Amino acid sequence: MEKKNKICKYLELDKDKKEFKLNLKRSKLSWNLEKNTVLIKIFYSSINYRDFLASKGNLAVARRYPYVPGVDLVGKVINSLNKNFTKGDRVAAFSIPNNNAYPGAWSNYCKIHSKSLFKIPKKWKFEDVISIGTAGLAAASGINSILLNSNINKKDKFSLLVTGASGGVGSVACLFGKIFGWDITAVTRNVKKNEKYLKSLGAKKVIGSKNFLQNSKMNLLPPEYDAAMECLGGKYLWNSIKKLKKNGVCALSGLIAGQELSGVSVLPFLMRGIILAGTGSEILNQKRKKNALKLIGKLIETRQLTKIQNKIHFNQVGNKLKNWENHDNTGRLIIKV
Repeated sequence: MEKKNKICKYLELDKDKKEFKLNLKRSKLSWNLEKNTVLIKIFYSSINYRDFLASKGNLAVARRYPYVPGVDLVGKVINSLNKNFTKGDRVAAFSIPNNNAYPGAWSNYCKIHSKSLFKIPKKWKFEDVISIGTAGLAAASGINSILLNSNINKKDKFSLLVTGASGGVGSVACLFGKIFGWDITAVTRNVKKNEKYLKSLGAKKVIGSKNFLQNSKMNLLPPEYDAAMECLGGKYLWNSIKKLKKNGVCALSGLIAGQELSGVSVLPFLMRGIILAGTGSEILNQKRKKNALKLIGKLIETRQLTKIQNKIHFNQVGNKLKNWENHDNTGRLIIKV
């Protein structure tokens, strides 16, 4: 095969004294591939919480700098050394493990191990697929846990609580709940700013964080919800568990508000039979990932994902990472490469 080089444009995080800076870089990317690797031309990537942590120097995410963030991508195959992928295939990757992509997903070209890739149907728009990404995969995993472990009677209105509802996971979870016709209650820090947005995603009720976190020291709270998609952790998780009805399911996907379970006793589990399920986008086994992708396909076909898409370009990524700390971002931030 003819040897070619591509000019690779990518965003690189590097440490300048005590500050981490994001720089646009360019370099030649060889077409030479190792066994089972694929060269992708990327059209879109996205910003996830993991990328925000990397921008703050979190060594659990990025063990060394300089570092090219990005764990989601959609694009086309340029070259492949894996029999399952050929030139021109439309592909995507979510929750790409460290060291599985070079230089990273915030790039116009990327070499990636084939086990991280999956093909996408021609009728699926690239923008819709990337709007799912790692966050949406977590939401799909959580909703599947709710479907699997709940006794959903179509005659009764099934109630879903979503915390951190204006974020990536929460927004996708609301759309899933809308598909099933569930009665959705959304929790958000800023009701005035986000109420209209959340109701467009299917929320029937929008409540503020302060109201939701009242009485967080009590062992049990009045049962209000059949299930919860809990995206924040900490006191939000504690109260979500305490507010679930008998045999309720809480799917947990976040830790931005805390990592501790110290505010929860065993009573919700013993007296109400509550199930706490993790979502774990990065470590889903093939069965759980396959089931999540089936659910994602249903959502893509509803054409509802445009409501949560926020398209940005490379030169806007730095500001969006800063806004993350101020909770100014809603929905899914997708990067047009």
